Amino acid sequence: MLCAIDTKSNSSERPWLSIAPCLESAEGTLYQDISTQIPGSLVHRNAETYDANAHEITLEAGSDLARIYKSAKTTRINSVHHQAIKDLGKDLVVEARSTKDHGIEAVRLNHPNLYVRAVQWHPEFTPPHTHDWLPAELLIEDLFKAARERKH
Repeated sequence: MLCAIDTKSNSSERPWLSIAPCLESAEGTLYQDISTQIPGSLVHRNAETYDANAHEITLEAGSDLARIYKSAKTTRINSVHHQAIKDLGKDLVVEARSTKDHGIEAVRLNHPNLYVRAVQWHPEFTPPHTHDWLPAELLIEDLFKAARERKH
């Protein structure tokens, strides 16, 4: 599935968090199937373990995710996707990468007036009370904060 980020429409003025498949922007490309297109890649999708399939990511220094998750540099996320960004789309900035195979796991749109974030994992699948997984609450709180700020 491909998804273009439309920075010219009114809907883009609303904060936007894309979960999983919507990581492409204008001029970007995808690996359509990680396991067949990236030799030595991690298993990013496992039908048997599904949302329990996990791996480590590294938050990019100075990124918004590093700001949100102050104490985390490397952390665990669930992994249920089979596609990944190959070439970044226009104005996208990498926020996190897979620690082992360096695949892009999160991006943001580099725009001063728009809050657009996309992550490959499913925050809603994060097990509660897990200390080694990236907590979903902080990501959602940041989205809500951006929404409140845009109402004024």
